[in-house]
Amino acid sequence: AVHIKGEVVVDPFLIPMSYASHAVDNGAEIRTGFRVESAEFSDGKWRVTSSSGEELTSRIVICCVGNHADILFAKLKGPSASPAPFVNKPRKGQYCIFSKSSLLTRPLQPVPTSFTKGVFVFSTLYGNIVAGPTAEEQEDRVVAECDEETQAMLRDTAYSRVPALKGQAEVVRSYAGLRPATTERDYQFQLDFKRQFLSVASIRSTGLTASLGIGRAVATLITSVFEVEVDQGKEVRFTPFPDVEVLAKDYRDAGDGT
Repeated sequence: AVHIKGEVVVDPFLIPMSYASHAVDNGAEIRTGFRVESAEFSDGKWRVTSSSGEELTSRIVICCVGNHADILFAKLKGPSASPAPFVNKPRKGQYCIFSKSSLLTRPLQPVPTSFTKGVFVFSTLYGNIVAGPTAEEQEDRVVAECDEETQAMLRDTAYSRVPALKGQAEVVRSYAGLRPATTERDYQFQLDFKRQFLSVASIRSTGLTASLGIGRAVATLITSVFEVEVDQGKEVRFTPFPDVEVLAKDYRDAGDGT
């Protein structure tokens, strides 16, 4: 196994929620259900139309749509352009979730391979033991399903790494998600100066750890290449989320998994 000093466990859902909340606090607008049907660039301005006919205009477009990045990239480049320099290959990760236990004090990680970091066994912030994720390539870009065979493998992996778990915790749930892998191993930052858009793709699991750095890199590119003026004197609003200990206590007290 690999011992990574200083590695921590976070709530992977709470982090993007806090980013979104912070963006709204500082003037951003979030539109859900906006499926891009077409994107036209003319006279230095974008006109983006949704499948429901809603239209937005913008000087710059940042394409960061995960498993659909290559599709939107092609729309942004235009019908006469060559395909995206990458193709999305969604990679499914399944997890097996056990009941709460105090057996683990740090994540257990196998030796990584060139394809995956392997199956971890770890304790969540809320006390549950989890085994996962797997790394399964699939064609579907939206649906991630769990299967009995893989869940049995994850359960047995957890038992082999933590033998005492077999008598102290039981499987309570399963979960599967999709990572936006592509045909390229590295992050794909593709900038088109003439058409004024930036594509940020192929960001998988490490994207959570690197998210602040990625955000700074994108901001630097936008402000320097496209000469976007930033109001340095504008006050940045901060609305802290409740402490994780408070959220964890609320979760435990509820006892219904919400």
